[in-house]
Amino acid sequence: MRRGFDQCMNYLAVDYGEKNIGLAIGSDETKLALPFTTIRCDTPEEAIQRLCEISVKEGVDAFVLGIPLHSSHSQDQKNKTEGFANALRAAASIPVYTIDESFTSKQAARHVVEAGSIGDEHAIAAMLILEGFFLQKHSASP
Repeated sequence: MRRGFDQCMNYLAVDYGEKNIGLAIGSDETKLALPFTTIRCDTPEEAIQRLCEISVKEGVDAFVLGIPLHSSHSQDQKNKTEGFANALRAAASIPVYTIDESFTSKQAARHVVEAGSIGDEHAIAAMLILEGFFLQKHSASP
C-alpha cells in the first residue's frame, strides 16, 4: 500500500548479486536499517518474484536497490544491475529507488570482521545501502 507524503514508509533495500541478494529492512520514521536476510536465486525473474513476495509479506512500501556506479565493479555488472532495477520496476507495484552502492560490499566485510563474528555480508551490504538512502533523503529535506 502506498502511503501519503507525511506518513511513514517502510523500505526493503536490495544488494543485488546474480546468485546472492542481500536484503535489509527499515523505516523512514526511525531512519534505522537492519540486516534482514540473503536470498539465493538462479535467475533474475526468480529474484523479482521472491522480492515481490517478501515486500507484500513484510508490508514494504518501496525498494531501494544499490547500483555500483563508482567502484571497481565492471561496467557489465553495472548494466546487469540497472537492467534488474528496470525489470523490478516493471513487475513491482511499489516504487523502486536506486542509490550508488559503491564499496558497500567491502564495508560490509570490514563490519563483520570488526564485530568479531561471522555475519551475513550481503544483508549487511543492503543495510549500508539503506542507511545511505536515509542519509541522502534526509540531507535533501528542507
